[in-house]
Amino acid sequence: MPRAHTPEEQARIRQRLLEAGREAFVRAGLAKVTIAQLAAAAGIGKGSFYRFFESKEQLFLAIQEHEEARFKDALLHD
Repeated sequence: MPRAHTPEEQARIRQRLLEAGREAFVRAGLAKVTIAQLAAAAGIGKGSFYRFFESKEQLFLAIQEHEEARFKDALLHD
């Protein structure tokens, strides 16, 4: 059985998934990107992906929320 990730590792993996997802979705679109591709790009196994997101659609929405927050922050602090 694989060991559990520390909270710090979980945060780093989640961030890598957000970055990998953003790049993959921009390049190929939501429909063409697979969970296996996202997991590989983040350096985790396909099964581990589901510890962070229920689906690639949920990852897509998390990316959208993250980008919206960055945009709002830029507007407020520029």
